[in-house]
Amino acid sequence: MNNTPIALSGSVFLKAFDSENDAIHALPENYGTMNYTLPGNTVFRGPINVTNGQFSGEFIIPKDINYGGDRGRISAYFWNNELDGSGKRDSLAVGGTAVGNSDVEGPGINIQFKDMNAGDGASVGPQPILAVTIADSGSGVNITGEIGHKIMMTLDENSNKKRDMTDFFVFDEGSYQRGTLEYALTNFLGSTTEGFDTAAALTPGEHTVTVKAWDVYNNSASETISFTVINDGDFKISELLTYPNPMQENTAISFFITHNAGIKINIFTIAGRLIRTIEDYAEAGFNQHIHWDGRDFEGDAVANGVYLYQVKATSTGLANTKKTEEIGRAVIMR
Repeated sequence: MNNTPIALSGSVFLKAFDSENDAIHALPENYGTMNYTLPGNTVFRGPINVTNGQFSGEFIIPKDINYGGDRGRISAYFWNNELDGSGKRDSLAVGGTAVGNSDVEGPGINIQFKDMNAGDGASVGPQPILAVTIADSGSGVNITGEIGHKIMMTLDENSNKKRDMTDFFVFDEGSYQRGTLEYALTNFLGSTTEGFDTAAALTPGEHTVTVKAWDVYNNSASETISFTVINDGDFKISELLTYPNPMQENTAISFFITHNAGIKINIFTIAGRLIRTIEDYAEAGFNQHIHWDGRDFEGDAVANGVYLYQVKATSTGLANTKKTEEIGRAVIMR
């Protein structure tokens, strides 16, 4: 049998754990005690690239550890297009004290809706999924889940709709300072953080969501966004504008839209004469990729002045095709 290691390349998902703890539980009615072992909290969780059988990673041990423990553990799951495997190393000493700590600010938090490129002020459907990025350029993000230092999410500032998001957070590949978590907000309508009820739906109207996180040195930060839930049957454009406005050579036409749609933009003079049509596609959420170069059908630069642009949208992906439109103004000043 050949036991020579193979120099494979791919990815490894690494988990690092604090030292295990021995604990004693007092049984009821004087039935004595029960000894058991508490697993150590997770201190790192994320993917790392493997090249020719070699990989390396780094992270800072948080303050929330069992100092002096010697039963820490690192586990690894490896995979590529051909095979996968796993391994671990335990009985690792955990301890030490940071010297010269200059990290006194909490992590940065960015809350977006998945696949929408939209956050604060967005219009979303009744089953939105959040994609939250948390980054700390100093000590890194704390994911121990220790009481008081968990990653928490709150819907509508309601204490009954507050959930621990720590286990959903995964560091970016090769990083201990930045990572993301994804979460379906309809899970707040149930009693646990697990599962996804396809029939659940947030009520239409205004909502808020707040995320609070900590860094490894226990500095905290929080971020709150507001958003509007729209029924699946609703189809509309909102927050239509151009930038820059006034424009000289080029302007971006931006807007929020509730569903994926085909887009047709008609540009008129203030007297109502059609001078240009632009056709494109928009995804649900915020769009800023459609531009007007200040030229007409013939490719000639139009005169300085005020122009009207009509954004017409035809839904795609809905059971019944829907249409909507909005009108804005753009000024050319060269």
